[in-house]
Amino acid sequence: MSTPPEKKEVAIGYLLWTLSFVGVCGVQRMYLGQVGYGIALLFTLGFCGIGQLLDLLLLPEAVNHANRSSGASNGGSIPAASVSAVPAATSRARASEVSPVVSAADDDELGDLLKAAEASVDRARQTQEE
Repeated sequence: MSTPPEKKEVAIGYLLWTLSFVGVCGVQRMYLGQVGYGIALLFTLGFCGIGQLLDLLLLPEAVNHANRSSGASNGGSIPAASVSAVPAATSRARASEVSPVVSAADDDELGDLLKAAEASVDRARQTQEE
């Protein structure tokens, strides 16, 4: 069994951000799993400092996003994206571990979003045909 993903901390992200004062930029993004972006910051000196300054504001949200996408924020239980890959019988049992019970209003909202997406795809196809 694999170990649960480690929860990323904002304070550690800011500590790594301070390495930019000595010319090592982007380490905070590599810590969050955004290796490509971190390497780009490293080789461009933080996009001439602008990217590093923006990270002062964006780092807390980036940490939250990294924790949500890795499943660390829910104690290492099954991430929502992987539930669909589980057979139907077990996905119903595990769905309660991932998120609270879905209400009828949520189902309606999802249905509306699906209809809007289908309409958008239809409009795009019509535009391509013309």
